[in-house]
Amino acid sequence: MAKGKKTVYFCQNCGHEEAKWLGQCPMCKEWNTFVEERIDSGITKGTTVAARAVNEAKVVPITEVSADDDTRNKTGIKELDRVLGGGIVPGSLVLVGGDPGIGKSTLLLQVCQRMAKQQKILYISGEESQTQIKLRANRMGEFSQNLLLLCETNLGIIRSVIEKEKPELVIIDSIQTMYSEDVNSAPGSVSQVRESTNVFMQLAKGLCIPIFIVGHVTKEGTVAGPRVLEHMVDTVLYFEGDRHASYRILRAVKNTAVDRLAHFKKAAVVLNTTPRAALMGMLSKHLISVSDMCMGEQQYSKEQWDEKITDSINYFLILRAIVEEELNEED
Repeated sequence: MAKGKKTVYFCQNCGHEEAKWLGQCPMCKEWNTFVEERIDSGITKGTTVAARAVNEAKVVPITEVSADDDTRNKTGIKELDRVLGGGIVPGSLVLVGGDPGIGKSTLLLQVCQRMAKQQKILYISGEESQTQIKLRANRMGEFSQNLLLLCETNLGIIRSVIEKEKPELVIIDSIQTMYSEDVNSAPGSVSQVRESTNVFMQLAKGLCIPIFIVGHVTKEGTVAGPRVLEHMVDTVLYFEGDRHASYRILRAVKNTAVDRLAHFKKAAVVLNTTPRAALMGMLSKHLISVSDMCMGEQQYSKEQWDEKITDSINYFLILRAIVEEELNEED
């Protein structure tokens, strides 16, 4: 007997599901965010690819788990390591968002170029052919044979390849092109993006493999797809800037591996002051050193300038987060 299909409505903001269209989402209270999708009525939570992996799970005593700063893998790009909190944490799921053409794929290919010298890396593309990736790689220089390419969008095939090859790093470009045969909707839909992210999260945690997924952003500057996508991953990075300019800004919107805001809150408790004052103490010292570099006669390298400028930007981003949190508490 053929499986029937039913129409459901998903909120693009939070992923909430309803049987009928609503003007306002009852969960996130946003207006006009519901989209219609057709799914198989026979599909349940227990029949998806991600859910079936639960049967293969095993428990480990916490005393046998090693976790320290030495477990982080350096990308070879100093500023990216800084934003990630010191490097890539094994088993982490990292979302990289940005406008089309801003350089997300190029940045991750540069990471592959450096890390493939010592590690086995799998680059999975659903948007470019192997020839297109190779042409872009030729402009960067030599690559190690440890970098493996796979042009595929079928989630089942991708899962099998990852489990077979067991790479030490996986790049998914992009999450909007991936699809699961268990979900009867178009690639890029709310249910497909959510299911794909869930599968990659299962693979990252189960095999302890860090996975980077590329996500395109909307006109509003947020990653296309359900807002719940950002809650599912460990780290959210946004790659911003003018595509015609020489510099880009890479900022961490979320990073469960390092919370700099929490560090300043702890410092505020120790110093018996506010988080804003604790931050300004560090920021003022940093700006003085920047002023000395500008006014002095000593010549500094491009790397030294980049480091100071990036640190300044990060301090101001943390300040914005503190101010936003204070304003939210007042509301």
